[in-house]
Amino acid sequence: MENRREYLVEENSNFKKFNFVDTEKKIDQLSRITFINEDKTILYPFGYEGGQKYLNIETMEVIGFKRNFPVGLFKSVNYGWGFTRPLAAFAKYIDEDLEINKVIIIKDGTNTLDLENKILTINGSFLKDLNTILTHTIKQCKEEIKDTVLIELKRYFPKDISRPEKKYQKDDLTKVLRTWGNDIEEFSDSDKEEIINLFNKLSVTPLVNLHNVTQTKQILEKKYIENSIEEFESLLASTSETPTLEKNGKHSYKSITGFLVQFLHNPLFSFKEKLMLVEKL
Repeated sequence: MENRREYLVEENSNFKKFNFVDTEKKIDQLSRITFINEDKTILYPFGYEGGQKYLNIETMEVIGFKRNFPVGLFKSVNYGWGFTRPLAAFAKYIDEDLEINKVIIIKDGTNTLDLENKILTINGSFLKDLNTILTHTIKQCKEEIKDTVLIELKRYFPKDISRPEKKYQKDDLTKVLRTWGNDIEEFSDSDKEEIINLFNKLSVTPLVNLHNVTQTKQILEKKYIENSIEEFESLLASTSETPTLEKNGKHSYKSITGFLVQFLHNPLFSFKEKLMLVEKL
């Protein structure tokens, strides 16, 4: 008989109740209830040494997965049920910061957060996507740590250590863009140029819809031009509204000249778009 296992403690027409036992660690506690007439399992997460695994999360209901467990949950009772290692940060936040008591995972359900009753409901897609992103983030962190070690070793042992090559990793763009707050002002000029360059490259591939790419590119360019005009008008104002006009005027005109040269030589804009700014003179 295994030292760590589940065993049936109660059974009726509605459910089966299981306890987890570890004879060496003297653990014997409720671990799972599986319902017979519905596709639903209630898990009671516990620690490797026994006791409750989380501070606040007491139960996790798994519904609609044909009695299997979704990606992101332990599938072996030996780990004590609960979220897998990639989701540890997520589990810690909802457990300790949101103080969630019950987590409900429904295969095709709606994601809801009930802070008053301390219940979080998420679907299988949410859990799978979060697991993918966090798995990538953990991998990337490990690679960055390794790269940092190699870079530092390279400084002291240049003949023996090769400098690591930085390459684009899948999901990097997804992870970064999901931090965006939908405000164009969050992007720097170089960000906008790179996005537009990316759109130009994608527009000649079957990867995305050309109309949507063109429309989004036009929105970015329009906002970029509007920002440039605002900056230009601000520079013009500084030449006429500054008390020490003669002293500051030279500096302002120098700034305007530099700004115009940079803008008019920018390949992102057409002749017509550049004319929009020149007409402000």
